[in-house]
Amino acid sequence: MKKLSVIIWTALLVLGCFISSYAAAIGPVRPLGDKKFSIGYENDYVFSRTIKAKVDINGGKIKDAQRNFLLLGLGLSEHFNLYARLGGGNFREQLKWSGGSEQTIKYGYGFIWGVGGNVSYKFKNNFGIGFDAQFNLASNKNKSINGSANPFFIPGGKVMVKTYEIQLTPYVSYDAEINQNCKIMPYLGGCYSYYNVYKGISFADGTGGGYFTEDEKIRGENHLGLLGGVEVLLYKQWSLKLEGRFITETALSSAVSYKF
Repeated sequence: MKKLSVIIWTALLVLGCFISSYAAAIGPVRPLGDKKFSIGYENDYVFSRTIKAKVDINGGKIKDAQRNFLLLGLGLSEHFNLYARLGGGNFREQLKWSGGSEQTIKYGYGFIWGVGGNVSYKFKNNFGIGFDAQFNLASNKNKSINGSANPFFIPGGKVMVKTYEIQLTPYVSYDAEINQNCKIMPYLGGCYSYYNVYKGISFADGTGGGYFTEDEKIRGENHLGLLGGVEVLLYKQWSLKLEGRFITETALSSAVSYKF
């Protein structure tokens, strides 16, 4: 009963942080097992990510990014998982131009894929350590622009923006067995995130000047952050996970998976 109380309060503490949290969700936290395979669905919502740029753009935010994935996992050993994401998403980008104008660009639903892996080790006292590394790439077409009339999209110019993110996450976990059919694993970690817009959109300002967002070198402003979550294992095959991310971006993800 004491163990159950500790786990419940830990889970509530982590979940309570989500509503005020500010890099992508890590893969299967618990080792899948040697040659074991999992398939699942993951939803990820990014409330806000602060960005910075070099020349004509003073900064801004990525907002309201809604992402949905098919999540595939493969256990290569008792301690090592590989995983892949296939799906799509959309988002809004708020830009602050050096001339003082502000605009919001809305991007339509586009293709996203990602790959990653993690290694973890559990000690005899049920505490564990792990490390997750992943790469994610998104391609989205711009749909509309609101705010200042200048600058504006160049007719016939690029209408596709591509972004990628590299994330590295060391974390600690605690594996608690509630009964033979239920295990709960809260986890907490720090992350390094490199977010980069490497293909962008062409603009004109109405006076003969032009801008290209790729030249701006748009990056995520914060590289170091925190994340925390809870993974619940049911009947040794079903996995439910909820995770929040802090500082690098304000985000919340949930996932359900089945292990074969």
